[in-house]
Amino acid sequence: MENGLLNTLTKNWQFKSTIRSGKFSETPAELFDPELKDYPERLLPFIGHPEYERLDEQTKQTVNSISWIAWNKRVVDTEELIVSPALSLLLTGDLELKLSGNYRGAIRQAIVDEYFHSHMHEITVQLTLDNRGIPIEQASKLTRQALLYREYKALAAQYSEQWQTNLILLIWCVVGELSIYEFLTFVSKDESIQPASRSLVSLHERDEAVHASVIEEVLVDNFDQFSREYTDFIEEILPQAVQAFSTVDWLVWEDVLSISGVSKAKEIIRDISTDLAISSSIPLNRSFIRIKRFCEKVGIEYKVFEEAL
Repeated sequence: MENGLLNTLTKNWQFKSTIRSGKFSETPAELFDPELKDYPERLLPFIGHPEYERLDEQTKQTVNSISWIAWNKRVVDTEELIVSPALSLLLTGDLELKLSGNYRGAIRQAIVDEYFHSHMHEITVQLTLDNRGIPIEQASKLTRQALLYREYKALAAQYSEQWQTNLILLIWCVVGELSIYEFLTFVSKDESIQPASRSLVSLHERDEAVHASVIEEVLVDNFDQFSREYTDFIEEILPQAVQAFSTVDWLVWEDVLSISGVSKAKEIIRDISTDLAISSSIPLNRSFIRIKRFCEKVGIEYKVFEEAL
């Protein structure tokens, strides 16, 4: 069986994907502007905290740059630790799915894209380090893996069957791929940050718009291959994946402040993470509309999804 939309997407991949189209340059044409930010200030959760506001401008700039590096690390963690391994599972037959034709072709193209995205984000991190004069040793202290991956590992550890851990990984991938577009758009549309960074994220964003369609088409068309045991498990686990992708990673934010030389990092994070007025005002950066639509198409109970929000 072939899918018409996937047939179009796979044929256009050589012209429209970032890796094949040649649209990405490792030496961006856009000049670095030291007056612009590296990371959108409006997304920093500690803006307004007295201890943060008392920092000198150079330290605040370092915090901003390290925040940008941490954001890129989260993207790379998602691509390399969640999405790419899960997409590979779709090709191996380890998930009860037997894909053929352009379903397999579309997944293979997405895997190639994802690894190239990691390369792109590592390039922009290096450009930030070079232009801001931040030692690589300082940035390398950002070793904590993204919360969404830590949550995946913690949940997977509770199950002994391989099919369960595989399916949890796939569910994490579905939530990530169907909601990452808005996560990227928050940055690509922000004119306060470096134009080269915005261009890079915009290219990634376009690829992910395609990936969302690929994931949805592949799984919706082949969902009937899943046994009742699998579909019940998906329905049970999906809300936890949504929660993992929408929760603020306070530990990483504390790392950002500490690595930037902020002595009262723990105090700042403790204050804002326990203040509902602050934590509830932080932009979600994700939209789960496509996941709701996916649930409806494959017959997953809608109310179960809503309880996670």
